[in-house]
Amino acid sequence: MQPSSESFSDDTFHDDEQKIFLNYPRPVFSRPALEQDMPSGKARQVEYNLLMPCRASNIREQRPKERHCTVCGIRLSAAAAVVAAATVFLVLLALHKSGVFAMLSRAQQLWPLIGIHTVSTTEPVAPSPPQQPSHIEPRRPARRRAAVCNITAPAPKLVSDRKWDLGPLWMRVCEKKLNIRHLTVDRNWCWLAMKSQCHEHLKAHLPWAKLQNKAATLGSTPPRTQEAFDPVTHPEVCDNPDAGRSRQWTNQEKSLAREWFRNHVGVYVLGLLSDLGRWNMISGRLKQLRIFATHINGVDMRPSGAFEDAQAAGWVPKSFNFTRAQEVAYRPEQNMGSILGTLGCASAHFKAQSKVMADGLPLAVVFEDDSWPSDDFVERLWSLVHEELPCNWDVASLYSRCPYGSCVSPRLLRVMPDTNEPAWRCHQGVNWGMQAVLYRTDALARIQIPWKHAVFNESRPHCMDVDVALASISDSVNYYAVPAVQDPGFVYETNHPSLRWGINEEAKTTSTTTAASAAPTF
Repeated sequence: MQPSSESFSDDTFHDDEQKIFLNYPRPVFSRPALEQDMPSGKARQVEYNLLMPCRASNIREQRPKERHCTVCGIRLSAAAAVVAAATVFLVLLALHKSGVFAMLSRAQQLWPLIGIHTVSTTEPVAPSPPQQPSHIEPRRPARRRAAVCNITAPAPKLVSDRKWDLGPLWMRVCEKKLNIRHLTVDRNWCWLAMKSQCHEHLKAHLPWAKLQNKAATLGSTPPRTQEAFDPVTHPEVCDNPDAGRSRQWTNQEKSLAREWFRNHVGVYVLGLLSDLGRWNMISGRLKQLRIFATHINGVDMRPSGAFEDAQAAGWVPKSFNFTRAQEVAYRPEQNMGSILGTLGCASAHFKAQSKVMADGLPLAVVFEDDSWPSDDFVERLWSLVHEELPCNWDVASLYSRCPYGSCVSPRLLRVMPDTNEPAWRCHQGVNWGMQAVLYRTDALARIQIPWKHAVFNESRPHCMDVDVALASISDSVNYYAVPAVQDPGFVYETNHPSLRWGINEEAKTTSTTTAASAAPTF
């Protein structure tokens, strides 16, 4: 027997689906057998449950649950879409940070939201670097590595053992001219004569070629027509005054440079507070340039206890024997005199570096208080970092006098040790100047290890000059510099007398014991 839909009221069924279902053929169960044991209403319920076991007994009770599940499903779908979008965004951002997009070309902006750069369809792929550095062109800014370098700038190949090889005739001529004390030391006296011209014209913006000609005029070194020597390889690129000319900055470049400088660069001025005139001079200049700076008091080793305080602070190693270093400095082959002021200067620079690392900005510029930054210092520095500095750099001098190395771009050279000078003199006499130094903060702790080891070496007192020591280890530290020959360049040195030199002269004596009495003996 197959019941029809007319034999039941509409109230018995809860929806149209049940009615449709009953119109389909299905097995017939014995209603009388069921009705003998239970009321008719329950019999019909059991029959329906047997016919549709997949549905719950009370459909009306399921409807709120179904609506809840539907809402949950919508929420889960929306959440999944958000997670997927966030994942795509993070993947693109990670690729951007890794430099994948920037390495594809010299960067046209694709997505301002995250600053991704990729290849322009209208710009040809840049050719490989030319063989002759004289054709080096300024690079466009690259925008990764936390805005501390240009990832498209190739790391230069280091040639650390480059000497001026002269024949025995010229070596004897130069030695006879200069070795008036008849020292029995192995030196290249022709090179000493050439360097001496640079030392006598430190602020004259003269390239090495002219300095060699000056020395040759005095008969103390070979003329360039016979034995030309370029302490800076590829000098046509960066060893000339014109490389320091200022360019016309657009308003957009000025705005970008100012924002980058404010967010990435800490500025510090190092000097003794006993000379307030210097601080007033440079602080006034920095205010004109809208540069905020932190003053760091220098280290004067003359007061009692200053040496112990420097050791306790970590600026001077506790194992350093100043008496021994001063004794070696007085030897005839060193001919240095007192180095008490030099010790204080070195300690002060390591003190400044400790402050830089404590503050933690990506980059830091440390000025000495006799520096005068150029009018467009902020724009110059922004351009140098984004266009010319390779990403392997650790430290860069913004004012390097008598430079020795290899030009890598129009305003930058890679410093190399001067192997014309012996190691016992710390390869001294080139790459002078700590007037303005750019530090990469995350590299400071690493480079301080070999740097301090060189500076506080009692057997090599010339290394106590921190600029000389840094140049001597430039084969293990990625040291770059802006040649001071460039005019106007990044900074000038003012005409204030050297406090370091003054302290050295004040402590100068022919007695090592007396000279060392200003510091404890170990």
